[in-house]
Amino acid sequence: MNDSSVVDFVVAYLERVGAVVEQPGYALAEVLLPESLVPVFGREEMLLAFDYEVAQETPGSIFITHGSSLLDTIVRLAADYGKQTVLYWSGELPSAPRSLEQKIHDQIDYLQCRPPRLDTHWVAENIFYGFYFRGIFRSFEKTEEILPVIVDGYQAIATPGFEKQVNSLFFQEQPDYRVASAPLSPLSCLYQVACREVKKLVLEKAVPLCKEAAKLQEKELAKVCGYYESTEAEIRRKLRTTTDPVRKERLEKQLAATIEDRRRRIDDTRGRYQVDIDLRLDHLVAYHLPCVFARVKIQHKKKILEQILVYNPVTEEVDPPPCPICGQAARCLIPDRDGRFTCPDCH
Repeated sequence: MNDSSVVDFVVAYLERVGAVVEQPGYALAEVLLPESLVPVFGREEMLLAFDYEVAQETPGSIFITHGSSLLDTIVRLAADYGKQTVLYWSGELPSAPRSLEQKIHDQIDYLQCRPPRLDTHWVAENIFYGFYFRGIFRSFEKTEEILPVIVDGYQAIATPGFEKQVNSLFFQEQPDYRVASAPLSPLSCLYQVACREVKKLVLEKAVPLCKEAAKLQEKELAKVCGYYESTEAEIRRKLRTTTDPVRKERLEKQLAATIEDRRRRIDDTRGRYQVDIDLRLDHLVAYHLPCVFARVKIQHKKKILEQILVYNPVTEEVDPPPCPICGQAARCLIPDRDGRFTCPDCH
């Protein structure tokens, strides 16, 4: 970076993270830091000078240039910025559709029960955590891909419907609404859900790659084996016809070296077409989204059971609740002896 780009970079980053920056004169910047950065820099206000002479003439200023510890700190923070991002819904607060009870009837099937009855509903802010994994697939070629998994923070389930639409939605960095927050599962639990789901995505990508690698490996091994078989056969033919002990010893060494070289080439070929996968979390996005929460009452035999369902304004669907045993989203539920609604597989 040249001197002007250092100024642009530092000012752009500080403004991006919420600092108030004013430039009262040439190569000077007065900075009021957000609370989150005060512990990092050890102060609330800074006067930055981007020119050595200006720094000498301005008492209390901090000279910032290439190699300075302050610039190194800002570069490190800027590199990390975006790995954890918080975004807020930009639309109006959702309201319950008039057909909410009918949507529940149509989209959630309560077996061995009377149809669910909508008791009450309210709006609360849910957080959908986008876990974006970076997958690196190495074999005869290297490919790299971002694998997204978005998890409902309230229900702790993956939400493929929301994931398909999130890139077409507009979120912002500050909320325009005020609403109560829904209780959320611990982030560590949501991460485990994301890890479980991303393994499925990795498998989908890896299976065709493994098949292609196996085909190429088989073709390559056939060439390698064909070459060495003919070479060994020729050496063995010469061994059978020679009577010269010196020549025979040389051919035997040549045969042994060829056999060892064949083994090494086969191992190298198998290693080249082996599929290795490196998977790690690349970045995390917290999508704050107000949702409609609905308490429904369901009659099972003589018992009246309750469950809270979530209507997602993005997908315009009632999200399937998780089975309390396996944790998988389930649109078909059966009450167990403890009054919990489980999926048919766990019942």
